[in-house]
Amino acid sequence: MRFYDPAVLRSDPVRRRTVMDLVRAAIDAVEPEAAVRRSMQRHGNALIVDGTVLDLSGVARVRVIGLGKAAVPMTSAIESMFPDLPLEGAAVAPSAAPVNRLRVLAGSHPVPDESSARGAEALMEQARSTRSDELLVVAISGGGSALVTLPVPGVALHDLKSITHALLLAGATIYELNVVRKHIDGIKGGRLLEAAAGAGSVVSLVLSDVVGNPLDAIGSGPTVPDPSTYDDAMGVLDKFDLTDVSPAITALLERGQSGELDDTPAGGAVFERQIVHIVGDSATAAQAAYDAAVAAGITARVVTTTLTGEARDVANRIISEAPHDRGVAIYAGETTVTVAGSGRGGRNQELALAAGIALAGIDDLVVASVGTDGRDGPTDAAGGFGDGDTITRASAAGLDAAACLADNDSYRVLEATGDLVVTGPTGTNVGDLVIVYRSEK
Repeated sequence: MRFYDPAVLRSDPVRRRTVMDLVRAAIDAVEPEAAVRRSMQRHGNALIVDGTVLDLSGVARVRVIGLGKAAVPMTSAIESMFPDLPLEGAAVAPSAAPVNRLRVLAGSHPVPDESSARGAEALMEQARSTRSDELLVVAISGGGSALVTLPVPGVALHDLKSITHALLLAGATIYELNVVRKHIDGIKGGRLLEAAAGAGSVVSLVLSDVVGNPLDAIGSGPTVPDPSTYDDAMGVLDKFDLTDVSPAITALLERGQSGELDDTPAGGAVFERQIVHIVGDSATAAQAAYDAAVAAGITARVVTTTLTGEARDVANRIISEAPHDRGVAIYAGETTVTVAGSGRGGRNQELALAAGIALAGIDDLVVASVGTDGRDGPTDAAGGFGDGDTITRASAAGLDAAACLADNDSYRVLEATGDLVVTGPTGTNVGDLVIVYRSEK
């Protein structure tokens, strides 16, 4: 199966193919089903998770809950480990897909909608139904925060959608966005596991898309204690001057600040007996890209696996840091975009276009920025390339690259210049990968 549209190779086939081979290696390394099988194995009545052994001899039923872009392959791997035990459950993913004994529903991303609410209700029903003689296994991956949503009383779905959209446009980090979400949503911030307080044993397997792997931020931490507070959530709205976006949300956070409402759970017995294990993250992907480069005889280094910052600023920074020696520099993490224009694109496309502008006339360096999930912002692209001829190709197409960047219109430029990376959904999600390659042309 072809991994990406080969049209992106046209202007520089050798170097770009090399870069895309490294991207492919990185994404293969965080394939969700394989990641789950590496992290959890069953041997008779022994279930081994990250070195901890669970005794299954008293388990009458296995219940599986999944949420996120990788929910289907993750829950499929989990389900296949228990052919001899009664099993039921539900998962919410970007699209419905069959998983033998599980119900799979589709949710909406990056802004939740009614399908996200229906999915959240289905998952909460599974959690509430879990008994003390059952093993509960929860699969969490990036995108889960939008794919499932359950507005708390006093907050309507349109309020939640509005604040999500506003925070995305303002350039809020995923951590800031999720701090707000956890305090206006009844499934996030530990509340899913709180609903499963009757469970016997609990395992949460996490495919991380958040820089630094803070468990409470990945999928908005539905199964872990929440260290953030109503004060923190209001602080995010204040920071971006968004307290007027939804009076209902602001009023609810103020009630929480005054102590009128219980905060998200900070702990409890069900959390203490849970095993939580990260099955894959940006570091896993970056290491795989490094290993593939070395195997191909290319000098390589992983610069960071915690890349953050405004996408166009990051592009300029990594180019200024690029070594003069030939080889590959690998960055993993997640940038942000403060949207000021009316164009179309995503953080990876914006980084690639900014890199192309900064590289004008430099013919020995190419930069690729790719979302490991295959979808960058509200587009069909995963990201893009930038090189020393990007501006020239844009001008030939009648486009002013700098003006388009100012209008957040990176997609239009990269599509016209042949720099758009299109992979389709990859089925995984561990953030973004940026590769800087200096070589002989």
